[in-house]
This record gives sequence, structure tokens and C-alpha cells, in this order.
Amino acid sequence: MDVNNGIGLAAPQIGLTINAFVISKDVAKQFGIPSAYINPKIVSVSQKEEIMEEGCLSVPGLLGLVKRARTITITAHDEKGKQFTVIASDLAARIMQHELDHLKGTLIVDKFIKPPRKNI
Repeated sequence: MDVNNGIGLAAPQIGLTINAFVISKDVAKQFGIPSAYINPKIVSVSQKEEIMEEGCLSVPGLLGLVKRARTITITAHDEKGKQFTVIASDLAARIMQHELDHLKGTLIVDKFIKPPRKNI
């Protein structure tokens, strides 16, 4: 993730069949959120949505517009097994939703609202 300038990575992206994802430590620190999410579940999503461009380490070089909830509440366990709840907005919420999609087998290409552009 760090070598390729990623900001999040889900276990299935690296061949692990566990229900977990991580967010880069720098981004987690910036937003004051945990970096590890084990057995994450979305508890609630805001009605307000935003459309933003996203990329993905699983489909390098493609960028596309994706609509996501602006704010989410998520529960998960940390690497020590302790349960926590996070309310995240904007980029933090987007990263979490993106990684949760991977856990369900969904890629951003499945969510693009118009054809992607190549990022060379």
C-alpha cells in the first residue's frame, strides 16, 4: 500500500480471506481514526452523498467518479480484539466505504457513474 501511494487496503486485495482492512497510518492520524478494522460493519450512513474521483490499487491507472455517503458510522474491532465505533466524514468515510466494498467483492469500476479516465 505504502509503496504504491495507497491510502487503504482490504485483505482480499492481497489474497487474504479475512474480513479486514487497513488505512494508512498517516491518513488515520490526520483524521484521528484507527488504522486497522477487523469485522467492520456500517451502522448508519448519511442521506447526503458526494461524487468524487477515486482510484484503486486493484485497478492501477484508472480514475472514475463514484457516489458515496458523506458520513458513515462504522463498528469494528482493532488488532487486539477491542470493539470500537467511528463516525467518519468526507475522505475518511470514502476510504472506509471503498475498502468495505472490497470485502463484499465490489471494485470501483462497478461503481463508476461514467466511463473512467486513465491516470498515466
